[in-house]
Amino acid sequence: MSKSPFTNINHVFNEDGMRLNIDKLIAHDPTIWKPSVSNELGRLATGIRDVKGNQAIVFISKSTILSNKKITYAHMVCDYRPDKDDPFRTRLPIGGDKLDYFGNSSSPAASFLETKLIINSVISDVHKGPRFATLDIKDHFLQSLLPEPEYMKIHGKYFSDDIRSKYDIDSIIDADGYVYCKIIKGMYGLKQAAMLGRENKIKVLKPFGYSPDLMAPNIWKHMTKPTKFCLCVDYFGVKYFSTKDLNHLLMALKTAFTISLDTSRTKYCGLNLNWKYQQEYVNISMTNFVTKTLEKL
Repeated sequence: MSKSPFTNINHVFNEDGMRLNIDKLIAHDPTIWKPSVSNELGRLATGIRDVKGNQAIVFISKSTILSNKKITYAHMVCDYRPDKDDPFRTRLPIGGDKLDYFGNSSSPAASFLETKLIINSVISDVHKGPRFATLDIKDHFLQSLLPEPEYMKIHGKYFSDDIRSKYDIDSIIDADGYVYCKIIKGMYGLKQAAMLGRENKIKVLKPFGYSPDLMAPNIWKHMTKPTKFCLCVDYFGVKYFSTKDLNHLLMALKTAFTISLDTSRTKYCGLNLNWKYQQEYVNISMTNFVTKTLEKL
């Protein structure tokens, strides 16, 4: 009897712990993974079905690309996220290594140290009444305009009938079998994406009084309010003292982004948080981390 290509714990790993690529996933279950790919292509473009688009890419004819522009590849990455509304997720990073970018692409990267600092700050001041919340920006990288467009190609085999019909793909697909795209917003894989995303958040939040700390660039403060937050790319761990203060931060972010708020305040950056405000401590754990790692390996 042949082995099933999937384990019980994760739909994208085989029994040897190897991540399966999109072609193998589609071959095994096209009813799940073809729509997943269509959802991602629509999310990057102007939408498909009930999936909202971000207008980050435009499908174009290869002949419209200037001869001096490099064209990179697309690499589809799949994951199974049972905690999400759509658990079978496809994301499309691009090969930034194939593109020329000579500007500043560095962006501060949050560490566990900063995460623990903001959590400890809540506990240290717990007698003053602070609480902890988490916020998440949806499609973070896709909200930042590029100074100039980049280009990539995606093989035509990944375009199902729904995407082909909406975007008239058959009229622009090249003789080499690829569909070419103009990238006009940040995408995963672009060297400048993280830097542009950070600059965009600074631009959005500065008028409302929020800015990074000069000494700890991933800890942000407000000019007059006691609100602080740790920022890990698009994931906010917020220390706040009143619902009014939290709503002020939400209002500022919602002027430019779609935000999800975790009112349970029990998870942040892979940590499970069990807050004991009255007892002035928090239990931190990573449930099943060892078990899941052993199963994967």
